[in-house]
Amino acid sequence: MQPIVARPWGAYLGGGCLAVIALAILGTVAVFLMLGLAAVAVCIGLAAVALTICVLVLRSMWRDYQREKGH
Repeated sequence: MQPIVARPWGAYLGGGCLAVIALAILGTVAVFLMLGLAAVAVCIGLAAVALTICVLVLRSMWRDYQREKGH
């Protein structure tokens, strides 16, 4: 007969629980990071659109100013 081998099942369970908790925390951090990066991308996009509109308006105003100055 084989002798009964004592296994540290409590340590295995504890390690598994810690691994699950660590994965949950890392997953949450990854989701928040992705949401943060998405928010930054939206802000950059809005700033680019606003800057484009500003440049177009200023160019139009400059052309009007140049026409009035010429006459």
